[in-house]
Amino acid sequence: MVLRPTLRSAVVALCVAAAIAGCLPVRQSDPSPAPEPVELESPPPPGMSSEGSQYFGYAMPEDWESRSVGAGGTGSVWEDPQGTVQAWMATTTALSAPEAPNDDVPELWSTQPRYLDRDLTLTDTAHLDVPHADAAFRYDATDPDGREHVLFEVYAIDPGKKLSMWIIDTTSEEANEIGATLVAVSGEDDSDN
Repeated sequence: MVLRPTLRSAVVALCVAAAIAGCLPVRQSDPSPAPEPVELESPPPPGMSSEGSQYFGYAMPEDWESRSVGAGGTGSVWEDPQGTVQAWMATTTALSAPEAPNDDVPELWSTQPRYLDRDLTLTDTAHLDVPHADAAFRYDATDPDGREHVLFEVYAIDPGKKLSMWIIDTTSEEANEIGATLVAVSGEDDSDN
């Protein structure tokens, strides 16, 4: 059988496409549902709503709107009703947890563009008691304008994650309420407890 040149070209193109397609991995949709966020240990305080990820849970003021930021939505920002950013959160990889808070301004603060031209003064550090966390710390700082800033760092080493939550220009009461709700994912099977 003799094929015309255009028909022959079409058959060759189809054969080449089929051969290439057979060499490429087939991407299948993941049938498993998205992981559930970590649940808080107790209901959120009045005026706050429960939020979180598959690694960490926390409560934020109900009137703050959140949106995802960062590559793959690895972070969030919260804005107050006036549109001012009040908090920023990122989840990053952590293979170990420090035993004590840093003596200097945490790296997260020094890498944020909105504060590159500002000097933050660390005023206090503290250990936090966060359920299921391998370590947790609170850092308090002020900027040259006298605004207070709080950073929470929470380590959950079994899944290899660290939560950094920056509460910007906030009252101590808000920061205390948010910090009191923090919880990390349990690295152990709690079904026997």
